[in-house]
Formats: sequence, structure tokens, C-alpha cells
Amino acid sequence: PNSSTQTPAKANLSLDFAPIYPVQAALPPINVATFCDWNAALDLLGGDEDILVNMAEMYISNAESYAFNITDNLEKQDAETLTRALHTLKGIFALFQAGAAEQLLIKTEHAAAEGKLAEVAAVSEEIKTYTQVLKEFLQKKLNP
Repeated sequence: PNSSTQTPAKANLSLDFAPIYPVQAALPPINVATFCDWNAALDLLGGDEDILVNMAEMYISNAESYAFNITDNLEKQDAETLTRALHTLKGIFALFQAGAAEQLLIKTEHAAAEGKLAEVAAVSEEIKTYTQVLKEFLQKKLNP
């Protein structure tokens, strides 16, 4: 047979892949009761508890979407949209005075803006945990 007419064997490659991220060690236990400072958040809003309650309710309703946006944009390798998602979440943590989470988001937002997505991926589970802890804190605050 003429080698120029043979079809080369196709490599068994898949273009669909899930990025592999380093496995994170478990976070130390987080005390949900002291994760945020409701009174300091209230002070930021000039003592208007109605606004703070409204913000808390909105966060509770959207918490899963915040976590999903981070995971989704990491998988898509979309640094620009990921940076915006992290910025939004950073602002929420700042409002509710969740200091440790806010500090992590400050660093992570900068990493995403610089295209260092592996650094973001390395702490994505921690961010998702903080997102859930804030939700639990706010749920307990609104429904003691």
C-alpha cells in the first residue's frame, strides 16, 4: 500500500479536561458565632439595621452562586470574570466584617488580576468554605 494515501492514526486525546488543583488541607475549625462582627457592620451602615438585614438576606439567597462563579471561572480560565467575582465577594466579606476571609480575598483578587490562576485555585476550597460559613452566620443571626 502507498503510505501517502493512508490515514494517520488519530491520537486518543480529549479536549475536555478539568484542571487539577492541589488538594487543600482542612481548614482549622471556624467559630461561626465569631466569624463576623454584626455590630461593626451595622456601624458601617450608620446603624440602619433594615439595610443590613436586607444585605444579609440577599447574601443568603446568592451564596451558592458566588461559590459557583469562582469555580466556573477557574475552570474556564477566565481571569477577568474571576477577578470581578472575587472582588464582589471581597466587598461582601468586608461589609460583614469577616476579617480573615476579606484578607484572603484581597490577596486572591490580586492574584487573579495578574493571571495567577493556580494561586487562586490553591485557595478556592477555602474561599468556598468561608462563603458557606458567612451564610451560616447570617442565617443564625436572622433566625436565632
